[in-house]
Order: sequence, then structure tokens, then C-alpha cells
Amino acid sequence: MLLAIGALATFAGVSPARAQSRSCDGPRYRDFDFWLGRWDVFERGGSKKVADVRITATLDGCVLREDYEDRTGLSGLSLSSYDADDGQWQQTWHTNRGQLLVIHGHRLGPGMSFTGWMHEGAAETHVRATWAPDAQGIRETAERSVDGGVTWTAWFDLSFRRKPVVARDRPAAHDQRHDRTLTRRRDPRVVDQDAIPPEVQGTMAAHTTATDLDELLRRNDAYIEAVKASSTRQFELILAVDFVCTLPDGTLLDRAAFLQRSAAPNSIGNLVVHDVNVRLFGDLAIVHAATTFTRVDGTSGTGRYTDVWARRDGRWLAVAAQFARN
Repeated sequence: MLLAIGALATFAGVSPARAQSRSCDGPRYRDFDFWLGRWDVFERGGSKKVADVRITATLDGCVLREDYEDRTGLSGLSLSSYDADDGQWQQTWHTNRGQLLVIHGHRLGPGMSFTGWMHEGAAETHVRATWAPDAQGIRETAERSVDGGVTWTAWFDLSFRRKPVVARDRPAAHDQRHDRTLTRRRDPRVVDQDAIPPEVQGTMAAHTTATDLDELLRRNDAYIEAVKASSTRQFELILAVDFVCTLPDGTLLDRAAFLQRSAAPNSIGNLVVHDVNVRLFGDLAIVHAATTFTRVDGTSGTGRYTDVWARRDGRWLAVAAQFARN
């Protein structure tokens, strides 16, 4: 196995020692993280949704993966990553209609700017695109040129709006008065003071906003991707030093034991998360969700998990987790 790794690294033009030591922890690798999450996509200024997009971090946070589905049947997948050797980002875009787009770029203000090319028949078309956070979410624009960049025409102008989180908790038997208000259908991006128990309201930080919900959704996605990939590196980035996890059999693991367990081959596949519900209480948050998966014997299973997150030094970190599987 080590010989194989060495051969692959040499073939790629990277020494084995360098291939094993490199990581993606620097700030440049986080330039595009504002794109992470699940999005409804609209033409700019329009009210009719044209596509669904999901952006996830993979390969220990080194790559952003885009999964795109629009209303015409077009499916697309892009991979974006930062190359520290040349100081640029690169993205490759593939579709179920045989299209290929290759672009390179960099951070531009709060957003990203890319340029590149694609083939349309025998002609090579130059492309330039930008992603920029705005009041609605993210605005993605693109232009193309068929004369080598002398003149440019608009290609598309899209608005990404983050998908809402639907609260679907079941009322707890110990206090249905509070849980009834907490679980009614509402806009989850607005913290409803009347829906919070009085004894909790006084502890809520003034900066509890939709931005926190967006970040917690991204962190939840990163946690699930780490589970799927058995990625201890990904977990190290999002687990607090005092993190604990309760297993289905009641075993309590500290952070070190959990990371050791997570490095083992995964006992489930096709893990899908449903009905994610994020509840904010100032600098604490609780995430509930349901799951479906496939066991190693091919049978299907279901589960639920509850994670507790705490804001520490401006970052949301997982401090506790508990899950059950059937």
C-alpha cells in the first residue's frame, strides 16, 4: 500500500512526504466557504425557482462540491479547490449533456472572480464569472466571449437563496406549553422571542441572527460529510476540545475516543439527512435531524441525532452529540 501511495504521489509530481504533510487549514482554503449549503436558485429579479443547488465540503475540507439540478433536466457537478502552488482557485464543471467548463480565479472583495474557457462545438468560448454575497444570499453572474475576450455578452445572472429550515420537533411530555410554541411552523431564520421560554430569553445574545443559522447549517453539513468519509481531519476542525458523544448503546466517548472510532471503516453507506431543525439559544444551539442509510448487509435503516453546538471565540464548535439507529 505504501509503495502504491508513493507511486501515485510521484506520478502526480508530488513527493510522498509532501503529499502526506500538506493540509488545507490556511485562510485561503476558506475563501469560498460562503457558498456552502443548500440553495434555491432564481434568475435575478425573478420569483420562479429555476434550480436546486447543494454545496458541500469534501476531501478533508480541501474541495467544494456543487450538485446542480434545474427544471429542464440539466444536472451538473463542479469541483472547486485552492492551489497553494500558484495561489489560485480552480473549478471544473461537468453536466449530463457532455459540457465541460474549466475556470481559475481568486478572492475579490467578499466574493470570488473566475475566468476560463469552454468548448461549444469546434469553437472555444472564453468565460468570466463572479460569486458575490448579497442581501438575498449570493449573486452569481457570468459573461462569455467568442472573439478571444475582445467583446463580452451576458450569459446568466442568478440569485442563490438559502433553503429554509423547517422545524418539526415533537412536543416533549415534560413541558408542552413551551414546546408547542417552539415547534409551530414559522420562518426559522427569525428568532421568535415569544417562542422562547422566559428563563432562556435573558441569556440570548443580541447577535443571534440568520447568519448563525447559516453557519450552523454549514457546520452540520461538514459533520455529516466527515461521518461519510470517516474523516478525522474534518472532525478536528469542528469538534470542541471537550466534545463528548453518546453512542446508541449508551457508551460515552470523549473527543480522542470519538476520533479514533471515526477513523475506522464506516459501517453504513448511502447516509442521507432529513428534516434538519436548528434551534438557537444565544451562544448555544441544538440540531435535530433524521437519517436514512444502508447497512453493510444491504438492508435499510433509519435513525435520529441530536448535536449541541457552542459559540467559542466567534466559532461554532460541536460540544456534544447523541445518535440512535434502527
